[in-house]
Amino acid sequence: MEKALGFTPEGLINEIRRLAHYTASDFNRVDSDPPVDPVATVKELKTALDDAESFAMQMPTDKIGLLFLADGKVVQPDPARLEDYTTHAGARRGHWPSSSEIGTAMLEQYGKRPP
Repeated sequence: MEKALGFTPEGLINEIRRLAHYTASDFNRVDSDPPVDPVATVKELKTALDDAESFAMQMPTDKIGLLFLADGKVVQPDPARLEDYTTHAGARRGHWPSSSEIGTAMLEQYGKRPP
């Protein structure tokens, strides 16, 4: 599947950095218990963006946007060991899940017994 033009990981990270300027009063308007700690939240956001940028810079361009699986489970890959993972690319109009757990949950949702 083709990636959206103009939406690169680095570009999105930079856009978040550019737009994520909140004041203490912005955080105080969030009704939560316990209250949001503005200093800790901004620090965590900056750390997350730094980690995301570091990860994106290590990933080969042709691997960005793929889902990586190890033993059938979705994982964040180690960029130095990409050959150790199975990949899954997105598909236009989606992909029907093949997990037996998902199928069972869907049947239970609609009141049918799994085969």
